[in-house]
Amino acid sequence: MTRYFHIRAQSITFVVAMALGLLGFTGCVNIKATLPAQSYYTLSSQEPKDYECKSFSTIGLEVEVPTYLNSQQIIITQKHAQVETLASTRWLTLPSLLLQDTLESNARAHCVVLNTLGAYPLKLHIKVREIGIYQKEQARVVLEYTLLKGQAFHKIRTFLSTKDIDSSDERAMLHALQDSLESALARVQTALCDDTKLCTKPR
Repeated sequence: MTRYFHIRAQSITFVVAMALGLLGFTGCVNIKATLPAQSYYTLSSQEPKDYECKSFSTIGLEVEVPTYLNSQQIIITQKHAQVETLASTRWLTLPSLLLQDTLESNARAHCVVLNTLGAYPLKLHIKVREIGIYQKEQARVVLEYTLLKGQAFHKIRTFLSTKDIDSSDERAMLHALQDSLESALARVQTALCDDTKLCTKPR
């Protein structure tokens, strides 16, 4: 009799374990099935252009993005300062790297090198104050532009760029944000040329 109950207990334990295992497996499959496909975007969708410069001027560059904004996740700010992120759309890499790459590319097209290493008589400091979606209705970008000569402030500017969003689709939000960023960075380049007088037209 004791042996019978022992075998019976083992059988019940095995059945319960199998049931729990199947339940856990089913749960994993369901979770994976409901996860949205991730889409990754870079900052600029513009095609690169050919250019050739006789010489380059070099300016130091520093890009500062607050930690909470320097993420691949794209932030949506709702009412009462509530924050969420786009569910299935992300930046390809950190915004600080995307911004740096675009700033360098824009400057090089005007025969200016922006260098993040070393000390130079002129230094451009860009600080991101805002980058994201506001209430799923508007893309907003706020950049602080500071041009330094040595340790002294030479020019301080703030660039606000916004674009209305006409759809609740995530891609529409991302494209509006891309446009706002590109507009703000183009204004940075124009200001840099005006303030330094170093930009030249490539051949």
